[in-house]
Amino acid sequence: MDFTNYLYGYTYGKTGKHYTQNTIINTLKVIKNLLHRAYDNEMTTNNYFLKVQTTLPSDSSEQIYLQEKEIRKLSQVKTENEQEREVRDMFIIACYTALRISDIQQLNKAIIKKGVISLYQKKTKELVEIPILKEIAPLITYYQQIGFPVINKMKANKIIRTLAARCHIDETINHKEYRGGETTIVTVPKYDMISFHTARRSCVTNLYKRGYPINYVMSLSGHRSIQAFQRYMKASSKELMSDFVHLLRKEKAILL
Repeated sequence: MDFTNYLYGYTYGKTGKHYTQNTIINTLKVIKNLLHRAYDNEMTTNNYFLKVQTTLPSDSSEQIYLQEKEIRKLSQVKTENEQEREVRDMFIIACYTALRISDIQQLNKAIIKKGVISLYQKKTKELVEIPILKEIAPLITYYQQIGFPVINKMKANKIIRTLAARCHIDETINHKEYRGGETTIVTVPKYDMISFHTARRSCVTNLYKRGYPINYVMSLSGHRSIQAFQRYMKASSKELMSDFVHLLRKEKAILL
């Protein structure tokens, strides 16, 4: 555990900043994986690495999602070059398919016909069949003809934050930040917290808010358990109750 404590106490840069907890955990995962390979190949008999924790507590990784009105704003934002346009379009597709970026990168290998995208997820190796919603049908048709771009994850994350800032997805967000073993409350604009994975989380949350059954949304996203699915649900209780009341009124199930 000495090395773990070293990472928590290490500072860098002129301001002496500590690493975030996510950075530390990801670093430990890489090292633990290498040590596991060495152990499996009998290059070492030391298995102390198995005791090193490389998972975060359930409340340690705060994430956000985009509401559908924010996704529409992003889909209409002006792009300044082809790379921005391609990243924007692939992000919008992910917002309505729940595809990870690793699967967006292999859309050219997917079977797309009769309004359905069929592909094997790179992470799970499971086949998923995803209905093409009307919001992305024109994009799918367009890129079927010219080929889907294979975008770089790091560049895509930077570009999507730039585009989100450009179209003023800048709601103030307060979130916990874990650095050097300490917790602080940080205030940032929403666009600073957006990554490509936000699209997958947004799709799951928004489809659930639309009223689609959980098992339908899980089959689309490829989640195998309710627990894993619920970790992606980022709508607040207030949002969900508001949508539930709206649905009940639409179906005339309540008299209010």
